[in-house]
Amino acid sequence: MIRTRAYRASEIAKIVDGELVGEDTLIDKISTDTREEWLDGICFFALSGDTFNGSDFIELAVKKGVRLIVTQKVVQCNAPVIYVKDARIAFLKLAGDNIGKTKIIGVTGSVGKTTVKEMIKSVLSKKYKVCGTLDNHNNEIGVAQALFSITDEDFCVLEMGMRKRGEIDLLASVSKPFVSVIVNAGNAHLEKLGSEEEIFKAKCEILSHTQEYSILPSENRFKELDLGDVAPIFIGESGDIFLEDILFETDGITYRARDKLFNTDFTVKIESLFAHNCTNSLIAYCIGRLFDIPLESIQKGILEFKNCKNRENVFKLDKITIIDDCYNSSYNSLKSALKALIQYSQLERKPSYAIIGDMLEIGENSKKYHEKIGEFARKIGVKKLYCYGEFSRYIYKGFKGGQEFFSKESLIDAFLSDIGKNDGVVLVKASRGMEFEKIIEILKERINEG
Repeated sequence: MIRTRAYRASEIAKIVDGELVGEDTLIDKISTDTREEWLDGICFFALSGDTFNGSDFIELAVKKGVRLIVTQKVVQCNAPVIYVKDARIAFLKLAGDNIGKTKIIGVTGSVGKTTVKEMIKSVLSKKYKVCGTLDNHNNEIGVAQALFSITDEDFCVLEMGMRKRGEIDLLASVSKPFVSVIVNAGNAHLEKLGSEEEIFKAKCEILSHTQEYSILPSENRFKELDLGDVAPIFIGESGDIFLEDILFETDGITYRARDKLFNTDFTVKIESLFAHNCTNSLIAYCIGRLFDIPLESIQKGILEFKNCKNRENVFKLDKITIIDDCYNSSYNSLKSALKALIQYSQLERKPSYAIIGDMLEIGENSKKYHEKIGEFARKIGVKKLYCYGEFSRYIYKGFKGGQEFFSKESLIDAFLSDIGKNDGVVLVKASRGMEFEKIIEILKERINEG
């Protein structure tokens, strides 16, 4: 349940572009779930998704005493109703009314946006009150929930995701970021958007709603954009802020960077061996400098950053080092993870193994990209691959060898049989739909029992 300021139903109808039928009642609480413990003054938003339809629960909501309903379905009930074209969009628009004076930082990108969002929050929290989207809840509902959570925070950091054109435009049009961040524009969601050019255009939808600054990759296609009055800041080689030296150590990376905006060199340490997090942390550094956070506090915020579950987490199981990065996968993020695997194995002087599942949503290019991953793994020196999924044979084709598995259990059996009681570093990574977190749990059980 979300507590809000008091709204008249007619006021909500105006904000969400809806039509009120019934009494102009007063509400000060919002719910999307009839299972919650309800109090007087509830407005029920009948949201729908891939696996649920809130309209199916309107009758129950009325029985529980709801004071107002927002829905896209025509209903007969004993409560006032606001009819809208899309209840999810209406929910988001009403949430946008809660922003007030809080500055919005909007973060999007093909990969790494959750990590960047959490790094920015960690840095900003050294001086300001900060809230933001939870985990990777980056659609209309997740962004709306973050906006509704605003009380008196100085900043709200929003992760903005998409699966098709127009979705980031919607999120940004409501939140109107003071600063927008595009981490990258790669090949995730190729199946939905068809080309990398379309993905690039989709990510750039955030820019037309940005108020002051846009932090962008230092690539010609971004430098050629007309941003009007928005000030661009380019991150990366030939940009405004870029890396100069990187030192890999057993407990992380220390790097030196150059900031041409503030005419300074600085060093930062991150507790990660994923080299792309150096560039990610430059974005957090940049936002810290824009809002007058001392360098020492920025460095501390980056060092204290902790990633979300199943994202770039490293832990020991007996003599085996596990790199748990199985939350999601794409071509670029898997390449980066394989590089990190080699770094860890070299520093620990242990052989490298990778348990890899399918990269989903690549579409007609799936065979090509999975084969290229196999080629890349062979090129950088991964000792052995254990692959599961529809496209595993193409990874093996690029790797020039490997056993095809038809269940996660047989894959785990083979891996544990091969590694035995020896040392090793193993990366576990696949797209979310492959549910490779189950492999992590089984490895924990089997190795701890052994």
